[in-house]
Amino acid sequence: MILQLLNVLIGLTLVYVIFSSIASALFDAVEIIVKRRGKLLARGITEILRRLSDNVDADVERFYEHELINSLFDGNFGKNSRKLPSYIPPLRFARAVLMLAETTLAQDASATGPFVRLRAYAERLVGQRALAPGETLVAAMEAELVDHFNTSMDRVSGWFARYARGVLLVIGLVLAFAANVDTLQIVRSLSMDPLLAERIADSAATYVDRRTDSVDAADDGALDQQIAIINKNREIAESLGLPLGWLEGEFARNFGGGAKADDVIKKVIGLLLTGFALSFGATFWFDLLSKLVDLRASLKPKDEDLKVEKDSAKEAA
Repeated sequence: MILQLLNVLIGLTLVYVIFSSIASALFDAVEIIVKRRGKLLARGITEILRRLSDNVDADVERFYEHELINSLFDGNFGKNSRKLPSYIPPLRFARAVLMLAETTLAQDASATGPFVRLRAYAERLVGQRALAPGETLVAAMEAELVDHFNTSMDRVSGWFARYARGVLLVIGLVLAFAANVDTLQIVRSLSMDPLLAERIADSAATYVDRRTDSVDAADDGALDQQIAIINKNREIAESLGLPLGWLEGEFARNFGGGAKADDVIKKVIGLLLTGFALSFGATFWFDLLSKLVDLRASLKPKDEDLKVEKDSAKEAA
């Protein structure tokens, strides 16, 4: 009984992994186009400089046009540009700030712009401790600015996480309705067909092993890589033998004029459950699937144990 329930949970979780992988690939494809991460990073840089600057827009542009930062993206800086870098190495930030401060002071020794103030902030922190053996003042100030940057970027990470969760929720809901990924229907099918549930649970173990040993997407997140992920997971979903996708006339039967209200409500709830589940992301569901597969392996009788049981039954007969 426990194994049967576990098979159902594994089967449902595998479906969530597959379709959340598709949803994540769609999100990455959208991100490649809109470059929201880069815009949020620019917003974070703006927040770092805002309290120190009299003209923050000009100073943010000056920062992005510095050669250490400008080399990370094509074209000129613009807050609405789709070519802004999605990641700035913390050490580059620190060195760009110090170089901009040096340039500012060379032009006006009494200047107090944001980069000069950041340099003074780092120098003040370094002055509160002794330099490590072999550590220079510049290296120590860079380390302080790196720490300041990383702390500030925690807020940017929070912004992006909320944005990603919202977009994944929308994609998950659209995907669930478009592909008819009904949580309630899937659970019902797996519960009513133990052999199907067991076969899918076995497939899940293979899926976990293969995915653990491979990388789904390239580091550059190229659009063709996301399309490949979508196609691969779509093929896996089609091979499961579960009621996925809309059969001819099925949509009309579920939502047409002759559909019963209770059936419509159950269908909508099943699809909404899937949409919300997919918003948790592929990593979350894959980690859960791995744990469920390991639990099943520890509970499932080994072949040797089954053979002993069969031999004992024969002897008793």
